[in-house]
Amino acid sequence: MIESPVLAIVALGFVGLVGSAVRRLALPGLQTDLGEALALDFGLGAATLTLWMLALAALGLAFSLWSIGVVLVPLGLALLVGGAAPRPRWPTLALPRWRFEPRLGWLVELAPLMVLVVVLGGAAVLALSQPETNWDTLSHWGLKAKAFWIHQTIWLWDYDAHNYYPLLVPLLTTWLYTVLGRVDEPAAKSLALGYGVALLLLFYHALRRGGLGRFAAGAFTLPLLLVANQLVQQLLTNQADLPLTFYLTGALVYAWRWLQQPGESRHLVLASLLAGAAAWTKFEGLFLDALLALALFVTLWLGRRPLRAWLPPVLAFGGAAAGPALAWAAYRASHGIPVEDEHLAALLVPDVVLPVLGAFAHYLLAGRSAALWLAVLGGWLLFARRSLDPRHRFLSLALGLNLVAIVWAFTVDATDPLGQVERTGGRLLMHIAPLGLLLLASLVHDAQVLTARGSTVPSIPGAPIALPAPKTWRGPQHRASAAVAVVLLVVLYSLTRGVAALGSVVSPSAGSGATSESGRAATFDSFVAFVQTQVPSTVAYLYQEPWGAGRAHRLRYELYPRRYEELPSEAPEAEVRAFVRTRGIGYILVLDSSLYATGSWALEARPWFQRVELSPTSFVLKVVEP
Repeated sequence: MIESPVLAIVALGFVGLVGSAVRRLALPGLQTDLGEALALDFGLGAATLTLWMLALAALGLAFSLWSIGVVLVPLGLALLVGGAAPRPRWPTLALPRWRFEPRLGWLVELAPLMVLVVVLGGAAVLALSQPETNWDTLSHWGLKAKAFWIHQTIWLWDYDAHNYYPLLVPLLTTWLYTVLGRVDEPAAKSLALGYGVALLLLFYHALRRGGLGRFAAGAFTLPLLLVANQLVQQLLTNQADLPLTFYLTGALVYAWRWLQQPGESRHLVLASLLAGAAAWTKFEGLFLDALLALALFVTLWLGRRPLRAWLPPVLAFGGAAAGPALAWAAYRASHGIPVEDEHLAALLVPDVVLPVLGAFAHYLLAGRSAALWLAVLGGWLLFARRSLDPRHRFLSLALGLNLVAIVWAFTVDATDPLGQVERTGGRLLMHIAPLGLLLLASLVHDAQVLTARGSTVPSIPGAPIALPAPKTWRGPQHRASAAVAVVLLVVLYSLTRGVAALGSVVSPSAGSGATSESGRAATFDSFVAFVQTQVPSTVAYLYQEPWGAGRAHRLRYELYPRRYEELPSEAPEAEVRAFVRTRGIGYILVLDSSLYATGSWALEARPWFQRVELSPTSFVLKVVEP
């Protein structure tokens, strides 16, 4: 219906309006470009609006257009008295022009951005025109949003969906449903698209502030979207990983900018606000903030600056970042919502360290985003000495700490450490992909500046950081040329993978086998393809999946307001049919029928369902006689 996209735009516009007011109140006079301001306004507005909804729930007030919208009344004063901040002129860090980028025509300079626009446009059409197919979204984030909208408050009873997770995404989705007046899962994907656009804008402008021209900044932004195709998948579903990536990237960018311009305290304030939003987005956000704070602490300590000059800002950063997490912890404690530790075996499991390292290294260098990480790690090694200088030390520390933390997280998993590498490695690496690309772009940029005849890299105005002169390099022109060649290859590869990623979504059956990393993943991809093309968004479906050796298969249905229920596939046919009929289920997706007992109701023809075979052991049962 035509009103859904219009109302979704209204809801997103209100979020941006709240963010604009927050930015002008908390950071008066902050210089931002238009695209950078739009990205910040959306991110800050989403965090502010959902924290206000948390306060409403704590006070026992119901969600409505008026109770939520009233948050803009005090903040709106900033729009009247704040004025417009001055626009910066590129580059603000006064670095020389990148020698690799000649004076090209505007069409060539903007070519990478045009590719990004095309990919985002295709993702938007696909996302908004198809039902939600991601299981985590359906059973965790989306389930909560439905429950919140139905009860008009935070409702974490009647179901089990990691209820201790932070609530930014479910509450933001609830706001969208409140504006629409109904649950609309395809429209909810507009939130993911909003975060995707905000991330790309923020990253692009961070590169421009670092001295890169339009073509170079666009070329380094392109792999973020196309090589890290986990991001493309996140654009098609409403989950928390993409918002978390945005907030972490923003916190890192502005903390890095503050290190280069310590006199501009507003950058550290902005980094603190974005880090706090990351902790409010997902449970691991607070731990990732701690890694960022540790990298900041070590960078300042190595800089040999007086303790009184940097300890108060770092403590203020940590306190502001932890604020939303503490508010959510207080709400959980007051409502008896325990924190689960289902994935934590111990602080360290020595026996699995080496196997996990091997599996993670293989995933990192041979997985779907291998081209991006080969380029990042290759550039890191190629410019190893340069990566530890004052300008790049913070980025290098943050990247190293995050990679170590990812490996540690796999080693302490209590369920399946090696399996988790394949299942969750992509999204964990997506969180730090912008960090890796930012470090690579900065290293290549400085190398190009240093290889220019007779050029030096000046000190950054107002900063105690001065880059070494070219005489400290040995053969810098060769390293710079090699780095540029690697970047060009990554960009070229980005184009081919981007086209392939979109093609597999448009025609999933053709690409699922080629892009899957296991037979199970290929089967799940084929289910996604079937649901996208055959199942209307209003029809319920469920997965019937194996649950490990010796465990019964079960029918899972967690779409609130229906209660969480289980039904073994070995149950009598009459019981299964009654389950399907009473819950209005139209499709049953059978993942692996090879584990079924002979004579199971799902293996033989029945008059009440029609079997659609996807592979010899996986098929879909379409209910025709409920």
